[in-house]
Amino acid sequence: MRKKLLVIGMVLILTIAVPLVIAQINQATQSIHISGTANYPRNISPTPTPSASSTAAQSSAPTVKFSLWFPNGTSCPTTLNNLLCNVYGPLDSVGAPTTTELVVHNDGNVPIKIAASASNVNVPSNIQFNLGATVESNPIAVGHSANLYLAINMVTTNANFVAQQPFTYNFDINVAATQA
Repeated sequence: MRKKLLVIGMVLILTIAVPLVIAQINQATQSIHISGTANYPRNISPTPTPSASSTAAQSSAPTVKFSLWFPNGTSCPTTLNNLLCNVYGPLDSVGAPTTTELVVHNDGNVPIKIAASASNVNVPSNIQFNLGATVESNPIAVGHSANLYLAINMVTTNANFVAQQPFTYNFDINVAATQA
C-alpha cells in the first residue's frame, strides 16, 4: 500500500512539475544595446533611424517567439544611438516623461507575456538611472501585436553638474517573452 501511494505521489509531482519546467524553458529574449550622448539637464534625444528585417515562419510545436518593430513598420535593430531619454537636474520637477514606443509582434504559436529590463548600465557616477516599461496588453495573442512603452529617466543625484554639459551613457534593454 505504501509503495502504491509513493508511486501515485511521484506521478502527481511529475505531472505538475514537468509542465512548469517546460513553460520556463519555452521563452525568448532579445536585447537592444543603447548608447548615446546627453546633456545635463532636460535632454531629449532624437528618434533613431531603424533598419528593416524579415520575420521567420511559424512552427507547429509550442513556440515562444516575437519581433520588435517601430510604429512606422520598420524592424527595431539590436543597436540604437541616442534613444529618447529624460535627463533631469536634482531640483527639477519631473513632468510627463518622454517615452519610446516599440511594437511587439507575437511570431510564435502560443500567447506570450512580455517584460523589459535594463542591464549593463553605464552612466556617470552622479546619475541615477531608471527604466520604466509598460506593455499595452499583456498577454499578447498569437499573431497579434501590442505597444511597448519605454521611459528612460536619468536624474543627477547632486548639484555636481554643469548645465548643458554632455555626458555619455550606454546600457542594454532586455525584452523577454514567456508563454502565457
